[in-house]
Amino acid sequence: KKLLRIFSLHLWPEVSQHERMNKKIIPNEILFSEIRKIIASGKEAVFRVKGRSMLPFLKGDCDCVRLGPPANIQVGDILLFESTPGHFILHRLVAIEGEIFVFMGDGNCYGREKCQRSHIIGKVNAVIRENGKEVDCNSVSERRKARIWRWLLPVRRYLLAIRRRLYE
Repeated sequence: KKLLRIFSLHLWPEVSQHERMNKKIIPNEILFSEIRKIIASGKEAVFRVKGRSMLPFLKGDCDCVRLGPPANIQVGDILLFESTPGHFILHRLVAIEGEIFVFMGDGNCYGREKCQRSHIIGKVNAVIRENGKEVDCNSVSERRKARIWRWLLPVRRYLLAIRRRLYE
C-alpha cells in the first residue's frame, strides 16, 4: 500500500513546531480520512506532497500544501480528489465538462484524470516550500504562472527534461 509522509494535520494546534516537523508515515486511507474530517469542519490541513507529477510547481518530499474546503472551484486550481476508491491525486484542474472535472499534473505531458464534484476533497490554498516560505496559490502571479505553463503544454516535455538535467 502507498504511504504518504505527513507534515502536520493541524489537529492539535498546541503541539510545538518541533513536534510538527517530525515526519510520520501514515497509510493513505487513514491520512485522507482525517483530512476529510478536518476540511468538513471548516479547517485547513497541511501535508507533505509525494511524487513528481506536479513539477515544477510542487516538489515531492520537499513541499507541503495547505488544503482547505473546495469552494469557488475554477480552472487552474490545484485540487485533491479520489479518482478511484482509495486512490488520491493532487493535480491541477484543466477543464470542467458539465458535471465532470478534468485534471492534469503540471509535470505530465499527456495523462488526464476525470472525476465528479463529489470526489473532490479539498483545494490547495498555499504551498509551503522547504525553506518555510508560503506561496499563495490564489495570487494573481501564481495563477498567471500556471496559465503560462498550460499554454506551454506542446513543449512541456522538453522543458521538464531540461529542468531534470539542471536540478537533479
